[in-house]
Amino acid sequence: MTPFREDERIDFNAWQRIIDVQMESGVDGLLAAGGQGEFYSLDEEERTVALRFCRQAVGVRAALYGNVGAVSTRETVRPAQRGEAEGIDYASGSSGRSCCALPASSPGCASGASTI
Repeated sequence: MTPFREDERIDFNAWQRIIDVQMESGVDGLLAAGGQGEFYSLDEEERTVALRFCRQAVGVRAALYGNVGAVSTRETVRPAQRGEAEGIDYASGSSGRSCCALPASSPGCASGASTI
């Protein structure tokens, strides 16, 4: 879940609290900028900032899945590359049903992910 302020900007303070609760509950991974609204609500730069924030907030405590899905494969490539540059561990399509490890040499998807 990505919390938003009234001005439609991401509420990073609230998001940090949500991430900390997830980490304290023992999840193995988090899905950032998932497909339940963020996919449509954030432009490409905002999605990149969201992935960067989550990587910093999660640190090494859990795997970070990043939603890089777009309408077409061609439109998905750039967000996937940006996500990899920001340090996400796995790239997920907008449905959250498929993922690939980043870089290609990473192990397969881990279980126990939580959407944030």
